[in-house]
Amino acid sequence: MCRSIGLPERQGPLPAFIRRMLNHGGCRGRNPTRVSGITIMEYVMKKRIEKAKQLLENTNYTITRIAVIIGFSSAAHFSTTFRKRLGISPSEYRTSYNAYNVCGGDLEKLVIE
Repeated sequence: MCRSIGLPERQGPLPAFIRRMLNHGGCRGRNPTRVSGITIMEYVMKKRIEKAKQLLENTNYTITRIAVIIGFSSAAHFSTTFRKRLGISPSEYRTSYNAYNVCGGDLEKLVIE
């Protein structure tokens, strides 16, 4: 039987494919905390950051609202995690993305001061 991966309740339900894998024997005889060479928690975090990038690019939601939407308990924790993974803060990411699009995607026109 597969062991729990221990997602805190506040982070919301497991993605459907992970629930299916855990419930239908996808982890029998294997370590259930690994999917495609990464831990399930790492996969979930990767997906959360991808969703955050999408929201930063396509909405005017506040950082706090995005943090809540993707399952973080606070904007500070979200911002710290985002910066560790991408090297810039969510606000910097949004600013850079918007500046890049204003230039029509031409990096030569983009001058960051």
